[in-house]
Amino acid sequence: MRYIISLLFLGVAAFLFFTFADPKYREIGSLRVERGSFNSALQNLRELAVIQDELLAKYNTIPAADRTRLNKMIPSEVASDQLMVEINQLASQNGLAFKAIDIIEEGASPGRGRGREATPAAAEIKSGVQSPVLNFRVGGTYQGLRLFLEDLESHIRITDLGEISFDSPAGELGFIDVEFKGMTYWVK
Repeated sequence: MRYIISLLFLGVAAFLFFTFADPKYREIGSLRVERGSFNSALQNLRELAVIQDELLAKYNTIPAADRTRLNKMIPSEVASDQLMVEINQLASQNGLAFKAIDIIEEGASPGRGRGREATPAAAEIKSGVQSPVLNFRVGGTYQGLRLFLEDLESHIRITDLGEISFDSPAGELGFIDVEFKGMTYWVK
């Protein structure tokens, strides 16, 4: 009888273990794995915070004047209105008439006219830099055009011109209309 009671208690203990304790034990094992992944993610966040602090320290070593110059060179937004004003000023300084500008978003149809016609952001380059397509037209003399191109070349805002089209208006001897197609850049 003693053996039967012992075997009965042993059977009840095994039943309770496999019914209640084993699932909880398995749940604890999965929680340990999950805790390991959380600890790994937390370690990655700490490493990223250290890298962020290093980059911020490097950024803060750049003089304010140079940071301002970099922001003008590749701004944090397209700033189409400001770009239009800058191109207009360069054209006016060199005796050219600013006629139109288009900032073309990828997949958008180009607009025509004076001012911003399309929304920013065409092709995205790796590192988060956007390069909207830029089309603009000016009119004037060849000498003014040559000086305008020299000024545009040394202008602080990065502008890549890929295509230039010339047209001579009827009845206006010595004057040319020039259309430029290219890209400008901004940091996303």
